[in-house]
Amino acid sequence: LIWRNYPLLHFKGKDYQVEKKFVLEMVVAGFSMALMSAIYNIGSVILQGSINALGNLYITAQVGARRLAELFHTPGLALGTSVATYTSQNMGGGNRNRIKKGCNYNILKPARWVGLKNFIDIFQDPTFYKALGVTLKFAFISVPLKLVFALIVALILLKGTKLTPFYRAAYYLPSILGSSVAVAILWKRMFAVDGLVNKLLGIQFAWLGSTTAALWVIILLAVWQFGSSMLIFLSAMKQIPPELYEAARVDGAGGIYSFFRITLPLLTPTIFFNLINGFMVFAQGQIITDGKPMNSTLFYVLYMYQQSFEYSKVGYAAAMGWILLVLVALFTGLLFKTKKYWVYE
Repeated sequence: LIWRNYPLLHFKGKDYQVEKKFVLEMVVAGFSMALMSAIYNIGSVILQGSINALGNLYITAQVGARRLAELFHTPGLALGTSVATYTSQNMGGGNRNRIKKGCNYNILKPARWVGLKNFIDIFQDPTFYKALGVTLKFAFISVPLKLVFALIVALILLKGTKLTPFYRAAYYLPSILGSSVAVAILWKRMFAVDGLVNKLLGIQFAWLGSTTAALWVIILLAVWQFGSSMLIFLSAMKQIPPELYEAARVDGAGGIYSFFRITLPLLTPTIFFNLINGFMVFAQGQIITDGKPMNSTLFYVLYMYQQSFEYSKVGYAAAMGWILLVLVALFTGLLFKTKKYWVYE
């Protein structure tokens, strides 16, 4: 009925068994299919990044659960755990009434009591201080650079255009994919001697074999993942009342003065939120350099992983984990202590 009730398409005096509405429907369907294909491709990329992130989270949860079970046989037991262990052993009528505060545990053999020996060995280990120094250097360089790039891009994208949503998604995509194993392998290949970076620069330089450049390769990867911080900055800047800028313009203030007197002070809570980061780098260091060359990229968590799973010194690694917990707590406490002097509330 539809085929008969609509006029046919006439072309050069001939009738064609194709309706105008049918042609329009086919054109719309074609555009719809193209749009659906584009959405599918973008969704596939985002889904793949989400799967990688969930996979990393699942592996981290597994390792964390295993470490939590092992903590009861390693140094650093909490007072409540010690009291519970002591009470249960005494109430059981046995003569094993000692409190296992620290053990020499390597998974394959039963835990052996060593007291504070693991902590003493850690503070006498020069590689421990090397790993701690590398981690602090990475954190104090990568985090500020990442925030600076995120703030610059957020300022550029603050003025909305038709392509602003696309640019936001494009800049945010590295934050989804940056921590995945695939991107780390790609990054390692790019900075190889015969990689893309050397070909673009026209040089032959072993980036990953240099004790000075290898760490900067990983720092560059961390800075490349500025998308999440950029979105947070962009959202925070949109919450700043425009009346403040109008009053500043009336008083003759320029753009730079308004940025340092209005924008930056009101963004200090967001900057404070992004500062507590950088100590837990692991995947990039393990995949790209594995701590080499000469331990120049041996991060703290990577060294802790090596002690636990490569050298089978789980008690030693657990003690390092408690030291890391104390260091992060001290750094966080210092930030909160100095918050009142530079964070606008």
